[in-house]
Amino acid sequence: MTLTPCDRRGRIRPGAPTVGGVATVADDPAAVARVGSAVAAAYGWEFRIFMAIETVVARGRRRRVALLIRSA
Repeated sequence: MTLTPCDRRGRIRPGAPTVGGVATVADDPAAVARVGSAVAAAYGWEFRIFMAIETVVARGRRRRVALLIRSA
């Protein structure tokens, strides 16, 4: 897979670097919790609001997975 930095709307600046990587889908609850904690720390209240809305829409039914990415 490849990763290129972008803004919140997915816009990529001209000349932005692209790097290759390998992604693994993890459904282990501990891995999912680690990723959730890291995203919550990075995005704070925005993440918490998004998760609250998702919980209401999904009526509490939610299966979580984590996408673990490492460099190639």
